[in-house]
Amino acid sequence: MFKKSLVLLVSLILGASAFARGNDSEDVETQTTSSKLFSSDYKREDYIARGVIVGLAYDHVDSEIKLKYRNKVTGETFETSGKSDRGIDVSGLKVGYASMPKQGLGLNMGLTAMKFNSKFDDGKAYYNYRGEGNLTLSTVLSRSLALYGFGGANLNYVTAFDTEPVTPLGFGLQIGGGLSIGANASFELGYSVSFHQWRDDAFKDTDLEVKKEDSYVLMKGLMARATYNF
Repeated sequence: MFKKSLVLLVSLILGASAFARGNDSEDVETQTTSSKLFSSDYKREDYIARGVIVGLAYDHVDSEIKLKYRNKVTGETFETSGKSDRGIDVSGLKVGYASMPKQGLGLNMGLTAMKFNSKFDDGKAYYNYRGEGNLTLSTVLSRSLALYGFGGANLNYVTAFDTEPVTPLGFGLQIGGGLSIGANASFELGYSVSFHQWRDDAFKDTDLEVKKEDSYVLMKGLMARATYNF
């Protein structure tokens, strides 16, 4: 499903790009990808974003659990799995860097700090910290609008797992699309996943052991971002 979504997104962006070029809707200077991304000699009007970006972040997170373990004495193997009954909302701030031409390939990266909005039984506040990097593919819609898709990888730290038998640091992927309005504002919608492993000592002081290759906790859900480029 994730792979099909990526192929569809890229196809849509490429199709829109070809349409824009065929109709001469915008006169954008042609440069090599490397010069657009890293050159210090550039025109700001040719970019969706270039430099520091800050903004608001929101995720709606669901969880999926699979645990397979064995009895070291008897050799018996057991398995359990489940999904969350309802999602959890997390919100916070994002800061990062972007170099995204209005036409063609670009990149953006950032750090996001978000707080779980739900109340927990222990009364504590929990946070989600994410570092991510994305490749982008953009096309011009009009003088003030540009469309882009993005996809990349992330490292996700969930403080709620600090005292759980699950590693708080997970690795994941994200994919989505964005709309640039004017020279500085962008709005993004996407979908992200983050894989977390069960700890080796999840069954400490027992005869049970986790089969880590068949066990995981998956955090997944929709993500929304509103950013401003300085």
